[in-house]
Amino acid sequence: MSVLRQMKRNYRIFLIMVVISCLLLGVYLYRESTSLESNTHIADSEIGDDVKMIDNELNHEIFDIEYQNVVEEKIQDETEKASLSEPFLIYNPFGTNNNAVNIYFHQTIDSLSYTIEVDGYDDYAQELNVDDQNGYQIIGLIAGETNYLTVNVNGQQLSYVLDMPASPSDVSNQLEVTDGTSQEELSDGLFTVLGKDTRSNIFLYDNSGVLRSELIVDDSEYRSDRVLTIDDHLVYTYDKTGFVFVNRQGKIDKILQLEGYYMHHDFIYDEDNNNLLILANQNDADTIEDMIVSLNLDTEKTTLLVDMRELLPEMYETATDEDGVNTYGGDELDWLHLNSLSLMDDDCLLVSSRELSTVIKLNNIYDKASIDYMIADESIYKDFEYQELLLDKVGDIISQAGQHSVIYSQGENLEEGCYYVSIFNNNYGRMSTRSDYDWSNIEGVGTYQEGTNSYMYKYLVNENERTYTLVETVALPYSAIVSSIEYYDNHLQTSSGRDCSFGEYDQQRQLIRQFNYEAEDYAYRVFKYSYDIWFQ
Repeated sequence: MSVLRQMKRNYRIFLIMVVISCLLLGVYLYRESTSLESNTHIADSEIGDDVKMIDNELNHEIFDIEYQNVVEEKIQDETEKASLSEPFLIYNPFGTNNNAVNIYFHQTIDSLSYTIEVDGYDDYAQELNVDDQNGYQIIGLIAGETNYLTVNVNGQQLSYVLDMPASPSDVSNQLEVTDGTSQEELSDGLFTVLGKDTRSNIFLYDNSGVLRSELIVDDSEYRSDRVLTIDDHLVYTYDKTGFVFVNRQGKIDKILQLEGYYMHHDFIYDEDNNNLLILANQNDADTIEDMIVSLNLDTEKTTLLVDMRELLPEMYETATDEDGVNTYGGDELDWLHLNSLSLMDDDCLLVSSRELSTVIKLNNIYDKASIDYMIADESIYKDFEYQELLLDKVGDIISQAGQHSVIYSQGENLEEGCYYVSIFNNNYGRMSTRSDYDWSNIEGVGTYQEGTNSYMYKYLVNENERTYTLVETVALPYSAIVSSIEYYDNHLQTSSGRDCSFGEYDQQRQLIRQFNYEAEDYAYRVFKYSYDIWFQ
């Protein structure tokens, strides 16, 4: 080979190597320019001189474990420089709580409490749970206001002035508050407003009706139905198929997804089996709101437990949809409309069907589910084979109509086989798939727009006699749909969504305080929680 040809060949090899090197360099630089590590920074904030923030240059989605871990690593680097007298403060670093600032110390601490003062609002004070962690979340700061924060750590007082950003949801910081006739104090905790105007963040209000926290969800698809505390994590839905597990610092430690199904209305936790029990719709099915699935927290496996079409086939087969469109605008048949569930002993569930105005007890949900009994007006099942499943009424009871929030509870001095079943009786008369039903069978039912009252009903169920008795009734503001009841700290918590109100009642069921909010439509449910993941 001539020298000239060899030189040309070497030159071509050199050019190829240059091109490959440039391509590799370009890939590396591109990855660096788009990587979470390189584009997530701790920066100064406008909240206060002592408060930092996360600069998320790529505007990365917060519902991503990799992103959450990167943020945590950035904070750990800063925490090395923190002390008791000069802790590290950062605003909502994990993006999950709009009204929060995290505080970090290099060493463990013995005590941590704080007070928040804002002109025109009641003061807010809390004592936090402390352990071997070095970081804590301070919630309760008021959005869009100047907050005067006093922190007491190991007996040392620190003061900060924080100009908090406005709520991304543009909700009111102060609800309208009306005191009732009861002289009792409200229970400790935070009212948790879920599904305001169908899809929205989760809003936590204190006993003065002041917004103290806004938990962020992906509101483009779904609301959250409730907030659970499991293994020192807040657990709630962030979209229609996913659950987040959020630790006390606001970091998302785990995300679980349903496979083949998407959620509606309610979910609860079965601690014995470490399962979430979920009202769910099957993907691409021609019916909705008639299935129950489990999501195991260990295996992360989704399992179909109950298909109500198999348990009530005659009701399913005789349901009609005259309009061809359900209440959500789709063409799936909403023949049952399950809207609530409550776990009983062993492997039994109570479920509420709004469409059939029926409470149903299910047995053997983990094996071969079956119906034990139903509570409903017998006229609904006239000429159907399910009459024998109905419990017998004791006394003169006006049956529930379109109920929500079924709750199982035991009581003192009750014989075996007896217990209580409580519901929010909406007292709303409509069956979209059985338009020929005569609602005059249930006296006093309202329409979607008008009604006199909804009610809390508490039934005493006697399985031995196959009977139920109405033992307690509380008249509540009328709400045709969307509503809730809850027993909390010996008080009754209620929410009437269509009335845009919620309230707390004492043991004698006298109203202590009612709260009213503004909404284009309503809030789905309101529960009260202690949030002992944060507080003592």
